[in-house]
Amino acid sequence: MAELPLVATRIGSQGQGYFQLLLSCIEKLLAFLNVRRFILPSAVEAMSIWTEKFGFKEIPPDLLVSYKKTCWQLITFKGTCMLEKMVPKCRIIRHEETEAEAEAETETETETETESDAPDE
Repeated sequence: MAELPLVATRIGSQGQGYFQLLLSCIEKLLAFLNVRRFILPSAVEAMSIWTEKFGFKEIPPDLLVSYKKTCWQLITFKGTCMLEKMVPKCRIIRHEETEAEAEAETETETETETESDAPDE
């Protein structure tokens, strides 16, 4: 579980996608670290943004009590709702694998060209 306790965007920068980009990077990092849940406190006024735009859901009270028992460092603020989102699985494409696949394709193409260039007997 990972928690993002505070988020704010300057008024002049709102609506330009900066936070969406940041959240996407954070989610990718969390996925790479095998974090399964992403939680945050939300002001009631901002809750619809988190749920409708970013896919978070309100944490039911009984589950929140369970989280607090296992993660005593969880930050909660008076007057906020706790939200959560499952972190998408990490998709890693290794550079070495990509190079190996490219080399194998090149070798196959070279063999095919060599066979077609050989004189008929």
